[in-house]
Amino acid sequence: MYQILPKRNYKFNPEGLMNLLKTFVANKRKGILKTIMAKPNYVYIYDCDEKGKTSIYLINRSSKNNQGLKQNIETFLAGQAEVFEVDKTLPEYKHKSTLYLPNRNNQSGKRKLAQFMNESINASILSSLTKNTRIVIEFDVYRSKSSGEQRPIMRQTTDVEIELILTVEAKTKYQNGELNAIANNISSLTAGEQYFFIDYKETFKESRISGMEFMNLMQIPTLLKASEEILSKYYHLFPNQRTLDEKEFSKGVKIGKLSHPLQTSRDVLLDYVTARKHGFISGTTGSGKTSVFEEIARDIIHAKLEGKKTPGFTLFDPKESAALGVIDILLKFQSDGYDIDPLLEKMVYVDMQNDDYIFPISLLNKNTDSVEILDFFKTLYGDQKTIQVDRHMTTAIECLLKDPEEEHSISDLEKIFSKDSNYREVLASRLRSNIYAQDLIEFLTDTKMTPDIINPIYNRVSSFKNTPQKKLMFGVTSEHGMLSKIRTWMDEGYIILMNIKGMSDFDINVIVGYLSLQYYLTMLKRPSFSLLHMIFVDEAHKVQLPIFHTIGAVGREQGLAIWTMTQFAEQFAPDYKKELFGNINTFISMRQAPQGANDLANQIPGGTVKSTDLTSLPDCTGYFTSEDNKAIKSVLIKAQLPYRYINGKLVNYLDELEVQENQNKNRKFANQLMARDCLSKSEAERIVFKSHFDRKELEEYETELLSEGDSLLSVEKGNIWENLDD
Repeated sequence: MYQILPKRNYKFNPEGLMNLLKTFVANKRKGILKTIMAKPNYVYIYDCDEKGKTSIYLINRSSKNNQGLKQNIETFLAGQAEVFEVDKTLPEYKHKSTLYLPNRNNQSGKRKLAQFMNESINASILSSLTKNTRIVIEFDVYRSKSSGEQRPIMRQTTDVEIELILTVEAKTKYQNGELNAIANNISSLTAGEQYFFIDYKETFKESRISGMEFMNLMQIPTLLKASEEILSKYYHLFPNQRTLDEKEFSKGVKIGKLSHPLQTSRDVLLDYVTARKHGFISGTTGSGKTSVFEEIARDIIHAKLEGKKTPGFTLFDPKESAALGVIDILLKFQSDGYDIDPLLEKMVYVDMQNDDYIFPISLLNKNTDSVEILDFFKTLYGDQKTIQVDRHMTTAIECLLKDPEEEHSISDLEKIFSKDSNYREVLASRLRSNIYAQDLIEFLTDTKMTPDIINPIYNRVSSFKNTPQKKLMFGVTSEHGMLSKIRTWMDEGYIILMNIKGMSDFDINVIVGYLSLQYYLTMLKRPSFSLLHMIFVDEAHKVQLPIFHTIGAVGREQGLAIWTMTQFAEQFAPDYKKELFGNINTFISMRQAPQGANDLANQIPGGTVKSTDLTSLPDCTGYFTSEDNKAIKSVLIKAQLPYRYINGKLVNYLDELEVQENQNKNRKFANQLMARDCLSKSEAERIVFKSHFDRKELEEYETELLSEGDSLLSVEKGNIWENLDD
């Protein structure tokens, strides 16, 4: 059984239907015995369900060449409706009426029913359907014996004859009134020189009519420009909405549910092989962009809790809501009975604005080439054509990285360019044992540190130490940093949540850019087809970094995918957007602003989504465009609302106290994770200000020694007086 779903832009095509009927033509007519014993080959059904919505079905009883039948129907529909096979049987209705012509052999030249002129007769017939009623047309098609006396314009559409059994059915005996009304309506509306008689029971009486008469009965209703009231009576599709077969988008990570009038429970999945080819999630505020991310996160977490080996991901979240949403998802699974402790061992949460704990980031990492570091600085400050400053800065970084005795932080750059040469002399003496460091030694001993060299470098370095927290975050050396764990994070499928709320755009670029660089450099050392790790960057229009292009170009094979998210697709620089989108294979497009819709529609592969489709989408509904079975396809999806829970119970989002309680619960849990993994503020201070604490400890030690000396002297004096008394 095939179901036919028209789209909202469907316009009935009578010539197309007649051409379809020609493909149904039987080779020869049935004999009298076969007519009595055999049922017609085709069944066309209008079924109005308990919701009052009508579906259209076509059955081929002969079961010959069903694939060819489907292709013929698709040709007739011309992309304005979908036809798909359904594995179900309609419930049997026992209350039936049969419509028939008293003279079965009603042939051309004799009395006729109303000829097809437009869709109004069929529309009126279908409007009479009520809940749990249906019209069933069983039919065969034969070549017409017509003498061709019709008008020339209709000649090619009247060359088939139809033998049919027409019945009206209802679910219960209490619907006899509705059943009779439908039958009478059909008889009246199709009447011409003759009309259908009604037998208020099932009688299997066959009638013969022309194709032009038959088209008043068999149609797909025109929905183009129909009112919402009319549209509400039929199951139909929006433009670009489509039905999925069981093999389409059927494996991988869940993106959402299929937005479909019938396949409402159908999950839409993205193959992890395709997910390696990067993605772009966009939508205006409130459109459901974060909901899509949470669908992905929820599915990955669920799979991990079920013991499956699934990819990990890193989230950079400038708004905090998505990062805390992942925590809420995890705690909801715990309230549902899952043991989350094993997963917690592979989860890291970082709040960059937490004053009690520090996420240590060493910008001078010995695993990072000095040129890579300089390129990173250029992305922050722009390529200012400062060739001499760049050369000096690269050489100074190289000196610090080559120091055999000590790890360094970005703050030590200032010491190299200080007017006091002592630091440079000490560093030069350490490098003398390295036969490849002669040029570095000459730089340290011979370079004159003039203001035109010193000031630009001081300006760059000051950005990393202009707040107490940044002094601690960037002031640590690589031996204390967490970036050495990135390989483990990627290989073992960790979930890394970076809450960067409250940071300046510059600081966000520093954090996201440098960590993405480290992910990229780590990725280069991994073998091909390593476990996928996905980097999600929200508010990506604020972080337009070249490293994303680099990851997009080479990351898929070694398992690093960049997934950018934004509510302002139009705010990407044209050249940057062109290069970024050129490597992206998956687009998830929620509701867009007009300019963003125009830009995005041009970027989505396959040309399947128009800008007008993107501006009027409901909340949490969007177009998912990706590769499936080597073809680019686009389907409409619906993401689950970002529900929040307290002790497993749904939070009322209208209750501010409940919402705040939920946020406090999630933040408390997240901070416990951060305390487990990151440095405490006091630990970071002892590392960054080591010389200060060493000096302070020395002073305290000296004070203690002096105090002990005074005490000893008092004792000795007491002993002296005692001896004198003796």
